[in-house]
Amino acid sequence: MTVIFILITCVVLTLSACPYGSLSVSGETRCNIPKYMVDSKICANDCPSLFEPDLLNCPTCFNYCGKPREENAILFTLEFFGLQELMSNYIEDSSGSGLKFINPDDIPYSDPSQNSPLPTLDRGFYFATSSGIISDRNLIPGLYFILKLWIKPFVDGDMLNVQIGQTTYIRIWADLGAFKLSALVLDSNGFQAQVVESSTISYYSSWHYVSIYINQISCDTGSINFEINKQEAGTTILSGYEINFPSGAYTWTLGNTGGRNSFRGFIYWLQARADNDASYPAITPIVDCVDKQYWDGALCQDCDINCPTWPWCIRGSDCKYCHIEDCSVCTGYSANSCTSCYTGIPPLCCDHLGRECSQTWTNTLCSNGVPNEGVCLYETPYGWWNCGGSSCFEVLAADFNGPFQGIYSSALVTGSNSTTYNYWNFPEASDPFPAKNRGLYFNSSQFLSGSINLSNTWSIGIWVYAISGTIISDSTNTLIIKANGTINFGLEKWDGTASSYSVSIPLAPSLWSYISYSIGFSNKATTLTPFINNNAGTAVTIINFVFRLPSGQKLYIGKGFPNFKGFISYFQLWGITIAEFSTPYNLYGFTNGVVSALWPCDFSHYYDGNTCKPCSDSYTMGCTREASCRIFDDFLCSQCSSFLANTCTYCISNAFGSPCKLYSGEHQPPNKAFYSVCYTGCATCTDSLYSSCTSCNLGYFLYNGMMCLINCPTGYIEDSSTNACIFSSSVGLSLNFYDEIKLDSISGAQVGLTNNTYPIYDTRDPYPQYQQGYYFKSTSSITANTVIGPYFTISLWI
Repeated sequence: MTVIFILITCVVLTLSACPYGSLSVSGETRCNIPKYMVDSKICANDCPSLFEPDLLNCPTCFNYCGKPREENAILFTLEFFGLQELMSNYIEDSSGSGLKFINPDDIPYSDPSQNSPLPTLDRGFYFATSSGIISDRNLIPGLYFILKLWIKPFVDGDMLNVQIGQTTYIRIWADLGAFKLSALVLDSNGFQAQVVESSTISYYSSWHYVSIYINQISCDTGSINFEINKQEAGTTILSGYEINFPSGAYTWTLGNTGGRNSFRGFIYWLQARADNDASYPAITPIVDCVDKQYWDGALCQDCDINCPTWPWCIRGSDCKYCHIEDCSVCTGYSANSCTSCYTGIPPLCCDHLGRECSQTWTNTLCSNGVPNEGVCLYETPYGWWNCGGSSCFEVLAADFNGPFQGIYSSALVTGSNSTTYNYWNFPEASDPFPAKNRGLYFNSSQFLSGSINLSNTWSIGIWVYAISGTIISDSTNTLIIKANGTINFGLEKWDGTASSYSVSIPLAPSLWSYISYSIGFSNKATTLTPFINNNAGTAVTIINFVFRLPSGQKLYIGKGFPNFKGFISYFQLWGITIAEFSTPYNLYGFTNGVVSALWPCDFSHYYDGNTCKPCSDSYTMGCTREASCRIFDDFLCSQCSSFLANTCTYCISNAFGSPCKLYSGEHQPPNKAFYSVCYTGCATCTDSLYSSCTSCNLGYFLYNGMMCLINCPTGYIEDSSTNACIFSSSVGLSLNFYDEIKLDSISGAQVGLTNNTYPIYDTRDPYPQYQQGYYFKSTSSITANTVIGPYFTISLWI
């Protein structure tokens, strides 16, 4: 049963009786040994490549070559677009067979002889007329052969030759605007005959997807087909012919064969198959430029005429073909092909902290640190959490004229401990002194500090009254700002080596000035610009260096070598480069060299509005006026939270309330630190004199806003609700004695002692006289019940 099965199977596989070199055995068509039956259609001297004896289906058919399965039918695939190494001299089959196409002269692709095709950045291989590569192993073509390729030809010439020695069995070339194929086949008598087919579609100067099919349809009929861009482009039927190539050592050549010139143009992708598969690859060239041009992302641009032409440029900024602009030596187009950099560390030419970049200082990923606009920083700069993790505008603003505190702007700690500070909070020797209208005073031993790491771009602005020492510094002295306006700053090269630089501005001592400094980074260069009173000084630019503070830094204000002496009123930090500082510069009204809102005085002086005057020698914390060693305006206050009004936290022992006021019966003269008891009857006063009352105790009435009386003068009404004398009449008493003969009373005034009537006199009565009023003798009197005030006028005829 097994033999019968095999025989039946073999009969099925070998039905044809027409191949040249075949014979009939028991009605079956077989090939004469040592020839091989190939797919029941032809008798060949050897099995074509990928065709193998089909012993599974026909165990006795040792000289039968079965058709390869579709998944195994690829002779080779050359992905020219994927090879970007120029120092190599071969391209390997991407299908995994191990086959290579190499340059016969064993020269690299970049050799200027152009005998090897040139890999390009984005267009596959470029073939000049002298360029060619050959296969490194034998591949026997068979009765089924397909060549698929993406090609952009400019000039006629050979594309593929399949040869044994000098005999060409398959040739594909470009000629007069068409693709052509010639094949050496066998006629029915077994003689070799050359057949030629030509495409009908012009190819010049554009990309084309070309498929060329050679197919043995039956034992005596074959065909050659062209398809260009999926369109039929020519077909030839080979009646009476076998596509039957002899055995031997075949050489496959792309381009120049040594005898014929190569076409000139690009091949992007190529595949040779041993079947009739018509599928279309999912690969399409994008860049349609010609040789000696580069693609700028939108258009094809010519390389500079002074640039080399083999290989040519890949961008307009230089003539290099290296992927990274900072690369000085490379072996190809890929980012990893760089072997030496102008700046940076190969292969990517990143700085020593970068992991991924397109050139130095363009890091997108850091091996250590945090990227900021291409620069890797050792740690996240201060304030980035408020601006999305990148350089941001203002990150810190500290006004030292506000409340007394141990930490300013949540960042700057006074001295070594934020819980101790001047005033009244257990201050230490390192805590600076708040000074009225002068911010903080630093006396060569006080400082502020904060865990503030700067970005590679930043700006600092300071309102300062500098006497001596170091205004700003950091833990490693990478940044130092001196009281004379000089800034010393360290920069780091791409390899991590550091260098120091300095810039100066004319900062006058013991005068208020607004100083500011900006560091910017652009085009691989750091630029520092100093400013004095919003006027830019001389900037310095350093190429291939960047400002980069080590991690764990502290920023100091007032601490350095030596420490700072002077005042700082306002400190501001930005995470970007500032080119104009008008807003902070105008903060205190700077006009003609005078800062109207800041005192121009040393700590041991106060400002009276015109000049600085010395404090008493006993005033160890400064003063705000001559008469008091207290640092605040309110004499009734013993402790306050700032120099601002209504910020008293504790009153003196004689005072209470908010604002502080003296207890009843005490007063404090203006601009005087002492106080004294008021005059009798006064509840409040401005002095101890009787005429200095401002309000009265119960039982007294304030007369004329100045004195307290038990009774109000006649002409005033006593107001018990306000304890004040209310004016009612300017005439307190009016007596008319003319033509009066009264001995009892006149206008309420008592005449004499009793209310007798004329002519009865008592011992005190005056004597009425005709047209002369009353005559008074030494014992006569008229008494009126009238209170005379401190201010009065008497008029009479006498």
